[in-house]
Amino acid sequence: MCHLDSFCFIKYQLIIIHILTLYFCTVERNRPESMLTKKINYSLKKNKIMAVKYSVSQQKHDMTGNGVLKFFAKAQSSGIMDFKTICETISDRGTVTKGDVMASLDGCIFAMKSALRDGRIVRLGDFGSFQVGVSSEGTLTEKDFSASKIKKAHILFRPGSDLTSMLANLNYQKVTSNESGAEETTGTETGADTGSGAGA
Repeated sequence: MCHLDSFCFIKYQLIIIHILTLYFCTVERNRPESMLTKKINYSLKKNKIMAVKYSVSQQKHDMTGNGVLKFFAKAQSSGIMDFKTICETISDRGTVTKGDVMASLDGCIFAMKSALRDGRIVRLGDFGSFQVGVSSEGTLTEKDFSASKIKKAHILFRPGSDLTSMLANLNYQKVTSNESGAEETTGTETGADTGSGAGA
């Protein structure tokens, strides 16, 4: 009788485990996707491989004097990731809420601006560093120079190892300017040979 009771107990345990497994699988399968998850899944299904898009255009002026107008690659933007989407992406990677992420990034930006105003270099780990640079008029002697000669300031960014290693492992996809749907377009300087790093 004892042996039979033990067998029934184990059998009931297995049935309960099976029911719980089916339940959690159903819940996970029916869980509504966030808008961000839908966008990421759609992008992965559409493009299969994440790639930097580029178009090819001919230079307008011959910089070499050889009478040859070469063709060069021009990077085409795939769109813009705004502040809200960045916060959603970070939040989806862990247990931190989007509001907490936004507050943290706002605090980071505030601290960076304060340090840059003070003339300090801001280093964000392996991401890179920020520093204020200046442009000025020239003078014949150092004595003639004053702060009034400084015309404007700008931000210098030096990428760290995380970004430089990312740049060394990019995939490229050739598109036309119309296909990219880009809101912004950036390119290499015309007249500079970019090599054969871009491939279809």
